Amino acid sequence: MEWMNSANEMETSMKHESHTWRGTRPAASRHRAKQKTSLRTAATLLLAVLTMLLATACGRAPTTTTRKPSPQPKTQKVVYSTQYVHAYYRKNSQGAAKAAKDLKESGDFINAYPQEDGSVVGVTTERKLRNRIKDNNERIENCEKGFLKASPDYRYNVNEDGTAMTIWADKNLGPVADSDISFIAATAFGDNYYLKGHTGPWDMTITIRNCHTDQFIHQYQFFEGWKHGMDELGD
Repeated sequence: MEWMNSANEMETSMKHESHTWRGTRPAASRHRAKQKTSLRTAATLLLAVLTMLLATACGRAPTTTTRKPSPQPKTQKVVYSTQYVHAYYRKNSQGAAKAAKDLKESGDFINAYPQEDGSVVGVTTERKLRNRIKDNNERIENCEKGFLKASPDYRYNVNEDGTAMTIWADKNLGPVADSDISFIAATAFGDNYYLKGHTGPWDMTITIRNCHTDQFIHQYQFFEGWKHGMDELGD
């Protein structure tokens, strides 16, 4: 009987302990369940946001950048007169065509073509035009240095449009210095004449004077040439 009571008491105690232990478990499970639910909710929201972003990206029209075409450089025509072309190419039966070909091959013109009257038109850009004038001016300066270096008494003067030159020198003027100023420099002045917008015939009237006495010695046209000796310049 006591055993039965003890057994009953033990059973009752075990049930009580079991009830107590089992009673704490649902609370922990609920806590973990809440955590899982929160994680699932966050994951669901993140997935939804990613899905929306992906859908937006896929549905968006691709952005294209339209480049504006580069503005074409302004062109300018340079017209070399029939007389000028003939003076340089008189020994060539295809003078105007050869002159046009030479202009194109110089790199200073984007096109060049002869006209029926024997003149030649060169088509160039403003930048190329400026560069050619600059090159001519540098050539003139170099020739001037060589001429003035020959003697401190030598000097020369050219009018504004490059059609008249006066040279002061004497019989000691060497052929190199003479060629520098009366031929190479003169040629550059002639080219600049057309590059700066002139269209009519070009020639240069060259006047020679003695650098010590200012005495007039000779005058001639550039394309005719001076056929006299240096002795005529005097001391």
